[in-house]
Amino acid sequence: MKNESIHCMVTSPPYYNAREYSHWKNLDKYFDDMKKIIKECYRVLDNHRVFIFNVGDIFDNDNLYTSSVWGKRRLPLGAYFINLFEKIGFTFVDDIIWDKGEVQSERHKNGARPYPFYQYPMNCYEHILVFHKHRLDMARYPCPICGALQVNGNSYTEKGLKSWECKNIDCFIRSESNRGKRFSAKTYNTQSVDKNKGTEIDKDFVYSWRRDIKKINPVIKINSKGKNIIGHTAPFPREIPEFAVRMFSYINEKVLDPFSGLGTSIKVAAELNRQGIGIEKDISIKNNVYNFIKKDDLLELDYD
Repeated sequence: MKNESIHCMVTSPPYYNAREYSHWKNLDKYFDDMKKIIKECYRVLDNHRVFIFNVGDIFDNDNLYTSSVWGKRRLPLGAYFINLFEKIGFTFVDDIIWDKGEVQSERHKNGARPYPFYQYPMNCYEHILVFHKHRLDMARYPCPICGALQVNGNSYTEKGLKSWECKNIDCFIRSESNRGKRFSAKTYNTQSVDKNKGTEIDKDFVYSWRRDIKKINPVIKINSKGKNIIGHTAPFPREIPEFAVRMFSYINEKVLDPFSGLGTSIKVAAELNRQGIGIEKDISIKNNVYNFIKKDDLLELDYD
């Protein structure tokens, strides 16, 4: 894919050894693969854009020191991914906690031993991590108000995001202290009248994401007969790609899911008048994808 050709990314990667299709020799091998993929994501994501990354912490053996049962422990994949993303060049912005609701199991408790050190809570959350890409760009941008190139470097509003100040005294907008318009390359996206047409976000939707703990019911994939009716063992809810697409992209822009699975992100992007692009290596779910997404909404899928 071309450099910086994607306007928004949203995905949920295979969790380390959590499913039959996602097994690695050890945790280091897992993150070696994840690093290669995320580096490519950084390359193809446009500058000053957003990557929404859903991942859950798991209980497993990292297989780095022992493969025996005592090696199992809580593996904070969310924390490990934040560290990896920042090493690659992304900026960590937020960790929205996906509250998956009331637990239905008692397996993490030891009812026969109601004493200290025997009781542990069951995991009922995942991370929705928000990352910005701000590749340092020293290009001198014209003032978005008057178009003048009489601008001086001002400061940095975020790591890698340089701001400028218009020095044209005849600019149409001046502050009360007679300062010129201050802006950055990001301003051209967030304050573009043309891009914002038709993309106003519903107030109720904004309000529903007002807190950094968001309750979303998991996708029901097993019916009363114990049959998987979805065709994938770990589909993620449409609320997550909908949050990414509505909040961080404009109409007709390209939204990429590098671990597309059933294609939930592609389906949501198409419904919101964006171009959905999915990458999925497991050809066995191809037919399930076509059943899940209307053919007219299937803009691009790459089965490599």
